[in-house]
Amino acid sequence: MKVFILDTGTLHCDRDMFVIEKGRTYRARPEEETVRIPVPVFAVLIQHESGTLLFDTGCNKRAMEGYWPEHLRRSFPVSISPEQDLLHQLSLCNTRPEDISTLLISHMHLDHAGNIRLFPNADVYVGRKDYEYGKTLISDPDVRKHGAYIAEDFHFSTEQLHLVESEFSIMEGVELISLPGHAPEVLGLILHLKNRVLIFPQDSIYTPDNFEPTGKASGIVHDMQAYFDSIEKVRILKDRYNAEIIFPHHQGFFESLKKAPQWYE
Repeated sequence: MKVFILDTGTLHCDRDMFVIEKGRTYRARPEEETVRIPVPVFAVLIQHESGTLLFDTGCNKRAMEGYWPEHLRRSFPVSISPEQDLLHQLSLCNTRPEDISTLLISHMHLDHAGNIRLFPNADVYVGRKDYEYGKTLISDPDVRKHGAYIAEDFHFSTEQLHLVESEFSIMEGVELISLPGHAPEVLGLILHLKNRVLIFPQDSIYTPDNFEPTGKASGIVHDMQAYFDSIEKVRILKDRYNAEIIFPHHQGFFESLKKAPQWYE
């Protein structure tokens, strides 16, 4: 099994929304008072003897051209260079869209589900609770009530769709785990490689600062109790497997990772 980290773009987000100290809450500031930081967005390509999987798909490259509504373009501006385009990133790994047999979507937020339609022949696995919650929100004619969900991201064939309700191993050494809180469901991934175990908690734990020394909230939380329970669950799994946690949204940590065309195995 080979595991490639695909650099698919950079969000430019309010620094204060990532780590919320105990007893405080997040409040968006006026733009002139907002300190923005670069936030990596990545996907994970898994070349397995049983098939080729892609975990998350990043933001749609037309996000800032009207694919995202104006209020989200203001709150979460994203830059995607030609080198960060998902298809280019896959090509670095000698992989074409038609080679992907399975998409694993951690949750349907705009920075994870933006390119599902590039893979019309893949099976798509996403948590039932998150998918159905997102579908409910996007049914409102007011796009400001859609949260972090983009209606067009749901426009793929339901024949591809597999709604996940429990944890399971999708292939040998590839485990899907349930980490709700940030959203009604977040699917995390545990990869058992030859000499190491990698845990991808996705947005259940944004950064190392949300994890150590004790769990800290972030600015987008659907269920606070479930959020902290998920952090502790990852802590237990980390100790059980002596695993490495791959945090999704910390620029310094991201820079320390091997990225495509390099790989982990």
